[in-house]
Formats: sequence, C-alpha cells, structure tokens
Amino acid sequence: MLENQQVVYELEANLLGCLLKDHSLIDELILTEQHFESARNREWFKIIMDFHKADRTVDYVTVKTLEADKLDSIGGVLYMTEMVNSVPSVHAFPTYQQSIMDYHNISKAKDIATDFLFNISQFARKEELQSFMENVSRLETSTVINKENFRSKVAKRLSEHADAPVEGFSGVDTGFESLNRLTDGWKAKDLVVLGASLS
Repeated sequence: MLENQQVVYELEANLLGCLLKDHSLIDELILTEQHFESARNREWFKIIMDFHKADRTVDYVTVKTLEADKLDSIGGVLYMTEMVNSVPSVHAFPTYQQSIMDYHNISKAKDIATDFLFNISQFARKEELQSFMENVSRLETSTVINKENFRSKVAKRLSEHADAPVEGFSGVDTGFESLNRLTDGWKAKDLVVLGASLS
C-alpha cells in the first residue's frame, strides 16, 4: 500500500509539473482537488486553480506573492522546481491524469466494499445490498469521461454546414476577399497557416 501511495504522490507531482510547464493543459483537466492523495500536492493544485481563475499563471515570480508560511508549508520554490523538473514530457499528461483517476476510483471502491462488508457482518439486509449497488454505480458513472465520438462530430459538422448561409461565406470576414474565398472566412477551432515565397 505504501509503495502504491508513493507512486501516486509522484504521479500527482508529475501532473502538477505538466500544469506548471504548460498552463494550457488546465483546459484538459478532469481532476478535482479530491482526487489528490498528498496534502501538499492538493494545496499546489488549489493554488494553480486559484491563479487560473484569476487569469494568472503560477511561475517563479507569481508564486512569491503567496504568504511565506503557506509557501514553506507546501515545499516552497524548491518543490515547485522539483515538480517541473520531474516531467520528461508534457505529452504524458493524459496518462498521469488517468492513472490518478484510476487510483482514486479504486480506493473509493475499496472503501465502499469495506463499508458494505462491515454493515452486513452482523445482519444482512436487502437495503444494505441496494445501497452498495447504488454507491458502486454512482462511482462507475463518475469515471466516465465524456468524449465526443466520431459520429457526433460528423453530425455537428453537418449541422454547422446546414445552418451556414447560402450566400457569402460561413466564417468571420478576414478583411481580404481572396482569403475569404480560400478559407470561407475565419471559423472557430480552425488553424489557418499562411505562407508565401520570396521571389
């Protein structure tokens, strides 16, 4: 158990290191502070999220705005540096996140099963079984990550095209008629790369 817990603490630190290295990963975050086993990592998570809500990023300068006692209690700048340096690549962020989620859910499932076994050790009742099944079911549905499947993406794209005006272009005017013809205007989530050669 202690070995597993140490691995989870390291995964949490790696995930936090990813968030400190690449602040845009916050948009992919599905974890909440309850998923963190380590109190120190949980505090760092809260700080990162508080800074994010205030449209600020946590870095070596902004972290100095925290009270010295609070900063010291969570490892200070040294621990922040260790977290950042522990991350070989931010591309492993989804793996860190899923591993933390899995550990959390398995721990919760163990707690639910232990409570159930304790409650029926004296006298087994149907209500206890129902409660156990409801708790496990609730835990199971909380682990589902809503990802848009290919079919719904295609349906959404078809709907966008169907709702697009027949005349003119469907995006936002670029200000350049020839560019509007090529791109159909700027559209959300489209990346348009323009290039030219020197002649």
